[in-house]
Amino acid sequence: MLPLAPGASLDDGWMDIGILKKMTRRDVLKAFGMLKKEGRHVFHPRVDYHTFRTLTIETPLPAAVNIDGENIGSTPLTMEVLPSKVLICVPTLE
Repeated sequence: MLPLAPGASLDDGWMDIGILKKMTRRDVLKAFGMLKKEGRHVFHPRVDYHTFRTLTIETPLPAAVNIDGENIGSTPLTMEVLPSKVLICVPTLE
């Protein structure tokens, strides 16, 4: 229940991404402490947080891509947000 993407919304048409730059152990501990405080890790100087609709990742050599703990392939990679392409059904409580 950690707020990894504190500004994210399911229905705004944007994807959120957090990029962790090279960190020392001390930086990692500080960022994790900030994460536990309502997702404030996005303000850590070694964390870049962005929103996008289309994202391309290219690297000099192929590199593994891990999204939310799942290996999805390798670079180069292009992602595009497809608004309203997923229908979420929520049962009503009676």
